[in-house]
Parts: sequence; C-alpha cells; structure tokens
Amino acid sequence: MTQALGQKIKLFNDARPDPTPAQIAAYNNVAGAFENLVEKYCTVLGTTLSGVMSFEDRVSAAYLMSRQDVQSGGIACAGLSGGGLRSCLLQGTCTDIRAALIVGLMSTYEGELDHNICCHTWACFPRGWTRHGDWPDIAACRAPSPLMVQYDLEDDLFTPRGMRAAHRRLKQAYASVGAPTNYVGRFYPGPTSSTSRSEGCLRLAGRQMAAAPGWGPNASLPDLFRSTGP
Repeated sequence: MTQALGQKIKLFNDARPDPTPAQIAAYNNVAGAFENLVEKYCTVLGTTLSGVMSFEDRVSAAYLMSRQDVQSGGIACAGLSGGGLRSCLLQGTCTDIRAALIVGLMSTYEGELDHNICCHTWACFPRGWTRHGDWPDIAACRAPSPLMVQYDLEDDLFTPRGMRAAHRRLKQAYASVGAPTNYVGRFYPGPTSSTSRSEGCLRLAGRQMAAAPGWGPNASLPDLFRSTGP
C-alpha cells in the first residue's frame, strides 16, 4: 500500500503504544487514500463500508450484552465525529440500543453538496441509500428510541444549513410517531474539536442511564440527558 502511494512510513511498534504526531498524520494520509480501494472491494463483495462498520459494531454490542457485568435490558451508544457516524449506524440497525448520542456528525446530504462531500469517509454515503432516505433518517428509523444530537455550528465538515435541516427532519420523524420529546438536538458554537460539552454529556448520560431503573425504548430523552446545555 505504501509503495503504491510512493511513501514509506515506519510501522507502529506495540512496544511504544503512543505514536508520534508524525506517525499519526502519515497513517491517516495513507488510510484515507486507501479507502477508495476498500470501498471498491466492498462493492464487488455486495456490501458497503458502512455495512461492514455497522456489522462489526453490532458484533461488539452483542458481546457487550452477553457479559454478566452489563445490566440487562439494553445498552446505549455515543460517539464524536467518526464515532458519531458509528453511533448513527448502530442506532439505526441494532435493536439492543436503547438510547444514542451523536456528536458532530449530522447533516442532510443536500446541505453537503458542493461543500463537504470530498472531506467525508465513504461510510457517510452507503451506496444506494439516497434512493430510500437521507442521512438523518438512519438515526430516526427506530424512533421513538431516544436520540440526542449535538451540532457544532463552526464545524468545517458541515454547513449550518445542512445541520439545521437535519435537526428539523429528526424533529418531524419523532413527532410523527408521537414521541417528540424523545429527540433532543443541541447547537453549540465552536468546531468539532471543542469536546468539553460532549465529554460532559457522555459522563452524565452514563450516570443517569445506570441509575434509571427500567429505562427502555420509550424512556423520555430529557430524563436521560437532563442539564446537558442550552
């Protein structure tokens, strides 16, 4: 792979678990260039990169649910940026997910056209999906399962117009099944890298979910994510 790209990078060494910034940048450059080939293989094999990632996360969720030290009745998922992408896919495809938090990865496709297509992974664009729905529809397809989305208004990877359109679409989806309070969207100033609110929200959500007896797919999202910001 590196030879094809005309680069040579020093492989990560397990004996040194903390790679240098230069190694991280080199790996990201190579991996980003290699993603097109991975998606081509997925196409030939009858799947998508989104599908592979979602399947792997469902396997992880099934393992988590099988552990005796995990409370029965369902689990929650949360993610920032690329993790938000995975949280969106898992929310849409795994019935064991009882609540989801997506941070910095929500927009309509129309809001990205001519602005933010090339900077995103293929996993944001499941092949053929747009014949059936938009990106927010994946997160909303299991409504009324509780969902919170945090939007970063100065995120260079999305337009405010696309984020606000996604917010409206999610609100409509949850209202259409009679559970308007089970979706909460929060807008914050700053880029995706401004994660202090997100990290605080994750900790708070974990504490509240663990303390809430019998929380399930019809739980009220404000109860799960109370005091998370304006």
